[in-house]
Amino acid sequence: MTHHVTKLITGAALLGISVISSAHAGDRYQMQTVDQGIIRLDTETGQVSQCTFEGDALVCKTATEDETSTSQEVLRLRAENEELRKRLAERGGDMPTDAEIEQTVSMIEKLTSAFLEVIKNLKDDMNELESAN
Repeated sequence: MTHHVTKLITGAALLGISVISSAHAGDRYQMQTVDQGIIRLDTETGQVSQCTFEGDALVCKTATEDETSTSQEVLRLRAENEELRKRLAERGGDMPTDAEIEQTVSMIEKLTSAFLEVIKNLKDDMNELESAN
């Protein structure tokens, strides 16, 4: 029983140190207690580690499930995000106003209505031709 209490205190102390150090690292790491120990997420890279008690020490092992692929995807998404931000800035960075959206929708509705009227007239003309024959 004493051994388990020591492990718990050691783990809590180590977790406390990790939490304190993560605060200094700009909240880079998030930790969550699970049945198997602790899961640690590196919010900067997306890397996940499984932490367990081995003796009196908390040992974290990186989850290796396609780790390289995940890191590459994070880098790709960052580059894509940066490119999209540049393109948005080049366009002025402004989204259309509600009035502009309403004006565009109104124009589309008018065009659609006119188009449907043309189709209706064509159908009527075709029906008249078929009736005449």
